[in-house]
Amino acid sequence: MQNKHLKKLGQNVRNIRLGRGWTQEKLAEAADIHPVYISYIEQGTRNPSITKILQIAWALECEATEIFRGLF
Repeated sequence: MQNKHLKKLGQNVRNIRLGRGWTQEKLAEAADIHPVYISYIEQGTRNPSITKILQIAWALECEATEIFRGLF
């Protein structure tokens, strides 16, 4: 995946998270992912597995397609 796609995915996660008024720490706890890893995803510096993306979507109570919006 190209860096621009990772950045867009990270922006989507951040926008959804902020739309719910959540901190990175709250999302990390709800998704059972380390908060630093959430930060890396939002910065676009990590390529999360589909499992991690699904964990995040479940925690944010959104469809995984929202996280991928604008990537294709």
